[in-house]
Amino acid sequence: MAPPLGWWQGPTWLGRALLVSASVAWALISAPAWALGWWVLPLSALQIAPAFLIRDRPLIAARLAYTATALAMAVLVVRPVMLPHWPLDGYLIPFAPVLAVLVGRSSPAQGLRYTLLALALLATGLPLYAGSVGPDVMTGPLAAATLTACAGFALAHQRRLTESATLAAAAEREERIALEERTRIARELHDIVGHHLSAIAVRTDSARHRLPHVDETTLAELADLGTAARTALHETRQLVTLLRDGDPAPHPTITDIPALAAACRAAGEQVHLEITGAPTHLPAAVHTALHRITGECLSNARRHSPGAPIDIRLHITPDRTELTIDNAPPGGRLHEPTRPHEGARTATTSPRPTRSLPAAVGHGLIGIRERALALGGSYQAGPRADGGFQVRVVLPT
Repeated sequence: MAPPLGWWQGPTWLGRALLVSASVAWALISAPAWALGWWVLPLSALQIAPAFLIRDRPLIAARLAYTATALAMAVLVVRPVMLPHWPLDGYLIPFAPVLAVLVGRSSPAQGLRYTLLALALLATGLPLYAGSVGPDVMTGPLAAATLTACAGFALAHQRRLTESATLAAAAEREERIALEERTRIARELHDIVGHHLSAIAVRTDSARHRLPHVDETTLAELADLGTAARTALHETRQLVTLLRDGDPAPHPTITDIPALAAACRAAGEQVHLEITGAPTHLPAAVHTALHRITGECLSNARRHSPGAPIDIRLHITPDRTELTIDNAPPGGRLHEPTRPHEGARTATTSPRPTRSLPAAVGHGLIGIRERALALGGSYQAGPRADGGFQVRVVLPT
């Protein structure tokens, strides 16, 4: 059942007082029937109890209301003399509000079932009491039950509109909070990372004029560093724009991976790249993930295993894409690539000091894992038997 309708806006004690007053009034109307026997009192209590339970115990109230109405109608079959003292319409006084609230707190299908059950229960009295009171009198309870059910459906419709408005307001509030957080992150990223990258680019570009005695090889190296800093600054600004404005920015693709390998070769690394298959059918998210994973592995391999050969193999098929990156130990040779040996973990476990450090460590492995799992793929990372390290990512396409 849905939460309470909340249509009563007054104090709780006042609502309870009005409910008690209505119950007392109904009991006084039914007073002439009390002389028929002691059983009238518990029957009356059973009929009025659902009105007090419908807010906090709606299902219990529904069961009691239908049961009490059925018992009252059965009593009239056994004691038809009660009809002048206890008219059938009087049963609907406590039953009607229970039915209305019950339908109002139900789904449309549930409300229809509760309505049909109530109408079937009252329609049963037509052949039973028509001979005593006439069929025209029996139409009153049916009409009242129909109107009550219609009121319940109106309450249910209003409740759904209110819930939709509440959910829309909550979603808008969460979106506004997320936008404010993205704006704050973008501002911090621009102020911190952008400032330092700009400083690096300026210093490397001006090194030729500030350091006249530096040889050409060093100047070329500084120029490459300046180019890398400007590239990183450009991508940082794209990310800042995306975070701040939400505008779509161009994302790196698989076709940009050869440029990563070329940059490493220009820095003196031994990088072998092999790409098989056509990437035309890959989603943009897969393109970006594979590019970022490759860049992370190359960066960490250069930092932790300088001079070690690096092998990148990207195999694209219609249903999946497999990226495998191997690096040899520092100063070693890259043998035939193999899977990480048994016992290799796919978490951020550091290898033994005698082995090369992984191609992606610490936050690098965490980032690779998160990217792979977010796209429904898998990843494996661990030391190789020859002391190298391997990262393997499989993404569905």
